[in-house]
Amino acid sequence: MTWYYNNDGVAAGPYDDEAMKAFIEQKLIQAETLIWHPGAELWQEIKSAVPAWWPGSPVSVKMEIEPKPLKADGSTTRSLQPMAPRSDAKPKSSGGFLKRLFGFGGKK
Repeated sequence: MTWYYNNDGVAAGPYDDEAMKAFIEQKLIQAETLIWHPGAELWQEIKSAVPAWWPGSPVSVKMEIEPKPLKADGSTTRSLQPMAPRSDAKPKSSGGFLKRLFGFGGKK
């Protein structure tokens, strides 16, 4: 299976099962790290999503997350959970730190 994990708010991946197990052994990801795979609706803690990777972890409990309320203008508040990667997403050219921060420093 293909997995993504939350790396400081950014979806890192895709990785296969063996790579994810190696990350656990290297302590790069913890039991509370959020993971996602294609076909899943929500991000879940890795110890709940794949309890077999955590020997000695308690029985898996699936948590339901309530949808966030809409603001008056109909938009939602920003989620703390990372967004799942999209197949049509393309990396943006950042233009450099100064250009992003102050709007200058790139080509004129």
